[in-house]
Amino acid sequence: MSRVRHVTLDAANASDLVHADPAPVAYIDELGDDGVNLKMRFYHDDGDRTTARDAVAEAIMAALSDAQIEMPTPELSIEHSHSDPDKPAG
Repeated sequence: MSRVRHVTLDAANASDLVHADPAPVAYIDELGDDGVNLKMRFYHDDGDRTTARDAVAEAIMAALSDAQIEMPTPELSIEHSHSDPDKPAG
């Protein structure tokens, strides 16, 4: 987890839109079914919220890819049993 946090914080700190002081922080927000959810907080100039969030998210995705850290994908298991619908159960 510390590697992921390090990669994501480096990506945020590299953005010209993110203020260095106070520094960005990343913390575990939730232990999900398919992974650990991090939340990041950073300061930026007023009016740049959407632009800053988008730029940082893209930088994080690229940095995770470059570090060969994969995002988890939900798993789905489907079971199928063949039965005769005309035959009573039991």
